[in-house]
Amino acid sequence: MPCTYTGSIQGDTILSLQESLEDYKQDLDELTRNLCSLCGWLDDNGIQWVDDNYPTSLWWERHKAEDVRRENLKKAKENAIASREKAEMKRLMKKYGEK
Repeated sequence: MPCTYTGSIQGDTILSLQESLEDYKQDLDELTRNLCSLCGWLDDNGIQWVDDNYPTSLWWERHKAEDVRRENLKKAKENAIASREKAEMKRLMKKYGEK
């Protein structure tokens, strides 16, 4: 009987594939950050490189839109937290009085 880490050869295969997938995801995330940085630099420096039929241009437009969506969500969360904190502070001040 062969030695296995998970108790079965199939389990070891799945574990190995999961680990490989995580490695590939980290590599893809790094490449995406680099591509984003490059595209942003090109835009910031007025270099016209966008072509509507080029896959990178399509990715860049979607990526910028997703960045805006994420930033708006972040601001909304921060505003919600600030509003709750302000309401809680107001409630405590009313309960205990301002000192």
